[in-house]
Amino acid sequence: MVKSAEWLSGGWALVKPYLGTYILIALVAGLLSTLTVGILAGPLACGWLMILLRQKRDPSYEPQFGDLWKGFEVFGQSFLAWLVIAIVGAIGGGLVSVLVSVIEAVPVVGQLLAPMTGAVLGVCMLVVFLYVFPLIADRRMDFWAAIQLSAETTAPEFLPFAGFGLILYLLNAVGAALCGVGALITGPIVMAGVLASYEDVLSGAAAPVADSPETPGPQ
Repeated sequence: MVKSAEWLSGGWALVKPYLGTYILIALVAGLLSTLTVGILAGPLACGWLMILLRQKRDPSYEPQFGDLWKGFEVFGQSFLAWLVIAIVGAIGGGLVSVLVSVIEAVPVVGQLLAPMTGAVLGVCMLVVFLYVFPLIADRRMDFWAAIQLSAETTAPEFLPFAGFGLILYLLNAVGAALCGVGALITGPIVMAGVLASYEDVLSGAAAPVADSPETPGPQ
């Protein structure tokens, strides 16, 4: 059952007491992802999620910026997952561009509908790939298995999850619209909201976050 308000509220409850730390994480993760043309986006997302997972499961833990680098323990799988998502996004973006050019040819209605096509693609991708990085960060899953499980999990309730995805998409859009500075606030809320939903939907049989020597971290 999709609980958008509860998940976002739970995510904000995680972020709020350590907002300064999460703003720093968002800033560094965003800069490094951009400077490396997305190559580090997957590992950094996993490191961020590992921090949130540990915070949620261990009340004594206080989020540490240095724990962001734990995501590099799953560099290989998280990079491959990001690559697949980027390729799907590029192909989808190309198809959307063609569709937009056709729609815009329709007087009045075309001008109204064309801007919505990109948003629809973004929301659909959010729904399909929603739990890929949480699964890699938490269970150390193979990237393809994580993609399959994420898609299989959201498919039965695609429309309700699309509503949740739309909220996340709009939060990201608002953050980006404010000269990117707003993303330092909306980014942590979005990431924590995804984590809260993952804990509610999928974490029952998950292995603990790897922050101890005995937990393996395959590439």
